[in-house]
Amino acid sequence: MTTERILATLIGVCFILSIALELKAEYITAVYFDVLIVPLITLTYIILIKNKEILFLMFLIVFSLGDIIAFIGFFLNFIGNEIAINLFSLCDTLYIIAYTILVIKIWLTISIKHVIKHLKVHMVVMVLLSIYLL
Repeated sequence: MTTERILATLIGVCFILSIALELKAEYITAVYFDVLIVPLITLTYIILIKNKEILFLMFLIVFSLGDIIAFIGFFLNFIGNEIAINLFSLCDTLYIIAYTILVIKIWLTISIKHVIKHLKVHMVVMVLLSIYLL
């Protein structure tokens, strides 16, 4: 079996187990599989993609670090360790940094003039949905 198939299978298994466990209300166990998905996607991206986008790679790595720290934090929290609270704060900070990198990547690659000119209806719908969700 190739590396590509092995990684795709692992990602699929983690995804399916995470959803199945969530549906069975096994939330704690589901988290253990959920936090493995993005690190596996990151590993797949690093191994299989030849011309890597540096900002997207940075997003994946920082987000994966957040997931790995969350995994450790869930384990420490389960056994009653108070370090887990600090790890969750670090994890949230890493997620914010990761999404900031992703926003920068998107901002640098899209044409704002094109979006405003051709996607007016989409933008209005998105603004209305955002207002509704507030």
